[in-house]
Order: sequence, then C-alpha cells, then structure tokens
Amino acid sequence: MNVLVDRGRHFRRRGFTLVELLVVIAIIGVLIALLLPAVQQAREAARRMSCTNKLKQLGLALHNYHDTFSVFPPGNVMSAKRGSYPTNWCTWPASTAYNGAPWSVLILPQLEQGNLHAQVEMGSRFTGMADHSPTDDPNGSAANHAVFLTPNPAYQCPSDPNSASDANNSTYFGVMGGAIGNVATQKPDICSSGTDRYFFTEGILFVDSKISFRDVLDGSTNTYLVGETKYQLRPGGRAAASATYPNAYFGWASSVRSVDAGGGVAGVMTASRWQINSLAQDGSKIDTAFSNRGAQNGTMGSFHPGGCNANFADGSVRFMSQTMDLETHRVLGSRDEGVVTNF
Repeated sequence: MNVLVDRGRHFRRRGFTLVELLVVIAIIGVLIALLLPAVQQAREAARRMSCTNKLKQLGLALHNYHDTFSVFPPGNVMSAKRGSYPTNWCTWPASTAYNGAPWSVLILPQLEQGNLHAQVEMGSRFTGMADHSPTDDPNGSAANHAVFLTPNPAYQCPSDPNSASDANNSTYFGVMGGAIGNVATQKPDICSSGTDRYFFTEGILFVDSKISFRDVLDGSTNTYLVGETKYQLRPGGRAAASATYPNAYFGWASSVRSVDAGGGVAGVMTASRWQINSLAQDGSKIDTAFSNRGAQNGTMGSFHPGGCNANFADGSVRFMSQTMDLETHRVLGSRDEGVVTNF
C-alpha cells in the first residue's frame, strides 16, 4: 500500500538564527560607519560653499560702499578725541565720545537690507557688549539696541554651531591690521589697553578709518578685507570668569567696547596677529574678549577643518590654511608694509 505524504503540511519555514542576525546588524553598522563621514563631508562642503558665498557678498557690499563714498566704511565710528600715543589711544573718555556704528551696520543698504538700516539712529549710541554691567556697558539707544538684537543671517556662517535663526552673532570680522613685527614695541598705529586687546590701524577696516583703494599700497590681492572668525564672545563664554555676568556677549552689530568701561574690545573687527585657529575653543566656550590673549581682537578662525575663509580687498575669497607662515598671515592683514608675500 502506497502512502502519500503531504510534504507541504509538514514544511516549516526556517527563520534567521541569532548569529545570522548579529552578522547582518554588524554589516549594517559597518556600512553606516563608512557612509556617515562621507555624508558629513558632503554637508560641510555645502555649508562651506554657502559660507564662502556670504563672505563674497560682504566683499561686494563693501566695494559698492566704496563706489558710493570713494572710501571703505569705517571699521567703527567713534569720532572722538583720543588719548595720545603711546598711552592707550584706544581708550576714549566718555565726555567726548560715544560708541558709534560698526562697518557691519554701515553697509546694510549695500546688502539690500535698507529696511533694517532705516531703523538705525546713526547719531546715537550703539550697543557694544550686551548683558553685562549697565554702568560699564550700557545698551545703545532703544532703536539701535533693537537692531543689535535682530538676527542677521548675512553675517552667520552655516558651519558655526553658534549661528541660529534666533542668534545675532557674527562670524565675519573686518580686518584692522596685522601686528607686523614685535607688537610690544608699540608702533604708532597699534594701541594697547594694558592687555592683549590691541587695536590696530594698519589694515583697511579700523576705528574711524577712511581707507580707499589708493591707500592699499601692498595691493588689493595681498590685503585682507574681512576675515572669518569663531572667536566673537557668545553667551556662556564668560561663565568661568564671571559669575555675575556669565552671558555677556557681542553681536553682529556691536560697536567697540571702550568708552565707559575703558577696557577696549573691538566688537566686529579683528587682526591677523595670531595663527589661524590657534585656540581650539570658540567664543561660546571660553572668554575670548578679556582673556585667552584677547582672541576676539586678534585671531581669525572657523569651524571648517584646516583653516578659515578670508575676503581680500580685490573681492576674492580664499581659504587660508591654519599652518601658513605666521608672518605672511600678519603681512596680509596690513595694507602698506611693502612686503612681498607668497602664499
């Protein structure tokens, strides 16, 4: 007698074993590990391209300002009788000065931000450092402080984690000089406030500057105009230094901090004094204004790997390596040193 066996009835579907699952998971993990850096690099490349374009637009706005007024804008308006060299000429007495407009506000019409510029009171005080002692650092007029508090994406590099839709920081600073040679010898165009917070006048955008192309004797292709930075003091940067005012900070529309307090800090100006990215932490992590060699006043840098962007006086934007020769970097910050550079 033949017995037919219903094979389908006795078939059992075989699932993955634990070992096989673990192998699959491991393979997926390896693939993610291989792909993630590529994705991150692609995102950073896009952010860096956007950052470069924003810096290019700032350079064009500065050129348009020059076309209109025959000079680049002042790095910061003070229009005050300063102290005489060499005794801290960058300390202005409150009786003869006020914290005026920075270059970043002056070029708003050239950035097609005329509506924001219309809110500015040019003859009134501007905010320097906010959320600090109201005696040493009073806010600007109500209108100017409102402009200060307005976020402005034109001054924010997407690679900077401090940049956000509700932040008013800046990652692009006007270059006011280059600290050529021994800064301690105090050239007439360098001011010391008794610390590392030097002011310079050998660049293009400095206090009360009136520089035109004819003054850029080293050539517009060899002179910084605007440099990228990650060292503007942000909320939280002073937490370790000041329990009273841990969140004092500067913004994209900051004036200099000097008249009332006396301790000068350039709001949106810097110099090529120190090596690019020579401080690992940024202005949201450490006090970059009053300590750590006053990085806000003298150090360019970025969150891009290996260096930072710089806009030159000819309008070009170039990526500057953080390993470039320091003296070359300093020469590029000056407009009239008469030094030939190779970079």
